[in-house]
Amino acid sequence: DASRAAGDADEARRWQELADLLIPLSKGLCTDVGVEMTSLAVQIHGGMGYVEETGAAQHWRDSRIAPIYEGTNGIQALDLVGRKLPYDGGAFVKGFIEEIRATADGLDGDAFPDIRAGLSAATDVLADTTDWIFANRDQMADVFAGATPYLRLMATVVGGWLMAKSAVAAQAHVDAGNDVAFHEAKVVTARFYATQILPQVHGLAPQVTATARDLFALDEAQYATS
Repeated sequence: DASRAAGDADEARRWQELADLLIPLSKGLCTDVGVEMTSLAVQIHGGMGYVEETGAAQHWRDSRIAPIYEGTNGIQALDLVGRKLPYDGGAFVKGFIEEIRATADGLDGDAFPDIRAGLSAATDVLADTTDWIFANRDQMADVFAGATPYLRLMATVVGGWLMAKSAVAAQAHVDAGNDVAFHEAKVVTARFYATQILPQVHGLAPQVTATARDLFALDEAQYATS
C-alpha cells in the first residue's frame, strides 16, 4: 500500500522491496511457529489433547498445512536467499540490517538493558551470516543448504526489532500514565522475547554456514551402497 501511495519512484521501490523481503519471513516464521504453538498446546493438554477430548489436536492438524500452502517454507527460504537478498547488489538488505542496528543502539540502556543487549547481539549474528551468504554466492548449493535456518534467523531478529520498537512505545504510555498495566505487560513481552527467543539465532548461525558438504556426502554414500 505504501509503495502505491509513494510520492516518487525511489520511495515506491523502497517500500516494494521491503514488502518483498518481509513476505518470505512472515510466511515462514508465522506458519512454523503456529505448528510449534499448537504442538505445545497438545503437550499442555496431555493425553486428553492427543485423543481429541479437548480439540487441541485439531488445531495442530489444521496448522500443519500452513507451512505447505502458498509456497512451502523451504521454497520461501530459497526465494529469500536467491532473489530477495541480492536486491540492489545487497545494498537494500544491508541497509535494512543497519536500520535494525540503529534501533538497538538507540534503546535506553538503563530502561531496556536486556532488550538492547539481546537485539544488538542478534543483529551482529544476522549481519555476519548475511555477509557469509554474499561471500559464498559462487557456491549456491552451500547457500541453499543453509537457507531454511537463515530464514528463521532473520525473521527472529526482525521480530526482536519490532518488539523493541513496541517496548519503547509502550513505555512512553506507562510514563504518561495511560493504561499502565496493559502497557507494562507489553514491555515484559518484549523483554521475554529478547531474553528467551532472540538467543536462538546464535544456534542457527552454524547451520547457515555449514555448507552442503555433508548433505552431498550422505547422498554419495547412499548411492555407493545401493
